[in-house]
Amino acid sequence: MSNAYPAAVKNFTMTWKIKNFTYTWLNIVSPPFTSRCLDKSIFYLKLDNKSLHNNQIIIRIATNNTNLSPLDYEVALVTSDGTPEEYLKEEAFEFVANDDIFDTYDKWTKETLVVSAKTIFEERRDAFLPHDTLTIRCRLQQREVDCSASEEGFICTSIGVRKKLFVWTLNEFTSGWRDECAYLFTVKETYGQLRLKASIKEECKERIVIEVHRDKGNKIFSILKISLVDVQGTERQLTSDAHFFEKSEQEQVWQLPPLMSNSELVTAKSQLLPNDALSLKCEFAASLGTVNESEMIVCPREITSSSNYYESQFFKFKTNDKLSFGSLQSDLNCILDTGSLSDFELRVDSDILPVHKVILGARSPTFNAMFTNDYKETSCGHVLVSDINSDTIRRFLIYMYTDRIENLTIENATKLYYAADKYRVLCLREICASFLKANVSSSSACEILVLADRHQDDELKSAVQHFISKHDSEILRSENWRDLKKNNHLLALETLRGICLKKSTK
Repeated sequence: MSNAYPAAVKNFTMTWKIKNFTYTWLNIVSPPFTSRCLDKSIFYLKLDNKSLHNNQIIIRIATNNTNLSPLDYEVALVTSDGTPEEYLKEEAFEFVANDDIFDTYDKWTKETLVVSAKTIFEERRDAFLPHDTLTIRCRLQQREVDCSASEEGFICTSIGVRKKLFVWTLNEFTSGWRDECAYLFTVKETYGQLRLKASIKEECKERIVIEVHRDKGNKIFSILKISLVDVQGTERQLTSDAHFFEKSEQEQVWQLPPLMSNSELVTAKSQLLPNDALSLKCEFAASLGTVNESEMIVCPREITSSSNYYESQFFKFKTNDKLSFGSLQSDLNCILDTGSLSDFELRVDSDILPVHKVILGARSPTFNAMFTNDYKETSCGHVLVSDINSDTIRRFLIYMYTDRIENLTIENATKLYYAADKYRVLCLREICASFLKANVSSSSACEILVLADRHQDDELKSAVQHFISKHDSEILRSENWRDLKKNNHLLALETLRGICLKKSTK
């Protein structure tokens, strides 16, 4: 009688997401995957960018296990809709020694997938680089084993990028304006000091010329996009270019192709030069090409045999997250981190944060109204947040996606309260209010009182006024109270009246 059971196999799937992939110009090695089901073997994925001068990107697999039995494998690039493409399969392959690949990493490697860089960066960019994130999937299978097992590992690697987004207003443009500089950022010993210079040059037929100046620093890859903002606030892209600054101790200048001429702008002055000011939206980004951070999880998908059942557990080896993986929270946190399938952007400070309209719309009535009505932001695909800093928006988004808040302090709770009230996320506002009530102190009472009054939060306001009443001898003599009387005398008077009434009834 034949065996009715299928042959046992062990499967190990590695998925590697590389964020900010456009800025990848050095070789990248993933953190190690430890596969419990494949004899606790350690695997790496490596992306070889040194072959970019040949217009190729090479993906390799490596392991520390020199005695690993032959494996079947499949390596693929995953598109934005989750479809594996550009894949390669091979059966019963063996790792071979190669001393030139991994330096201090393990030497047993397998060159698997070679992809045209033009395919990724140009021809299929929307498919392979959604939100500038490349996804690589590698599946390994071991046949003729004692029991079946299936395991998955996930990595998210982020290439470090410094960005700056701002609107550069060149005033009195037709009244003798010739040149102006704008500071970008300074990181000594690495990026150096970077600044923009705009000028009108005769040798360029009176056209506007944009230059990026750097005093010194390591080799960096930079991208600059310039758009003109007209009187209606509509952006008209003028140029977008990329450049390598080589490592140097001397000043370097990168000149972009000339923009519009002075005469062209003057001819359309009513549309392009409101109040005689030229507004240029500048999006600048630079990278050393190095990995900023990586996080990894490995989780058995199912582990079964003919005689035993092992409960699926999740093993977290290296991560910057505090979530228990495999939950809805962690899945939503993952798409927030990677930007996978996002369809909208929040632009705050110099950061561009990809988000998902369905999640923001479900959690916030303000965003729901924005997305379901004919708002300008909906049609252009982004909204500029100018009154909330980047750290607060990130904390806000983490709550919106995961219901999770970490490391609250008086300072960040007040800022998060403001964001929650602005976007009408009442549960978050209540959490922040409860934290502020529980942690109010003599030094923070006046600030929280102003916050509560400004947002018409009577419960929080009453709690803080009660605290001030109990500690009036200290608070009413403080510099914070003097500032409150100066800047909001009616609120101070109301609070004093309440203190007096309480004391008169005792």
